[in-house]
Amino acid sequence: MTPNDFYEQIKKAGFPVAEAEYKKAVNPPYLVTLKGVDESVYANGKKVIPVIKVDIELYTEKNDNSSQARLEDWFDSNDVEYEMKERAWITEENLYVTVYKVSLYE
Repeated sequence: MTPNDFYEQIKKAGFPVAEAEYKKAVNPPYLVTLKGVDESVYANGKKVIPVIKVDIELYTEKNDNSSQARLEDWFDSNDVEYEMKERAWITEENLYVTVYKVSLYE
C-alpha cells in the first residue's frame, strides 16, 4: 500500500485520525499518524525497494485491548505490515498510547 493510499484508507479503520496531533478535544480512542521516514533499500546506487515507515499512535483511556485488536485486524485485512513498538501511560493526558510502526511500499 502506498503512503497516499494508506492515509486515505486508515480513515476507514473506525477511529478518528489526525496527522501529527489533535488540536481539538477528541474522545478516545483515536489515532495520530506521524510523518513517514524513508527506509528504502538501495543497490548499486538505485532504489530497489521503496519503503516508507510511518508511526501510528493509538490513544485510549484505559488499557484497551479491544481497540488494539480492532486496529490490528484492520492492518491485517488491508495487508499492512506493522509492528507494535510500545505501550505507555501518559500521566499528563491520562491516556494510554500504543505505538505501531507501519511499513508502506511505494
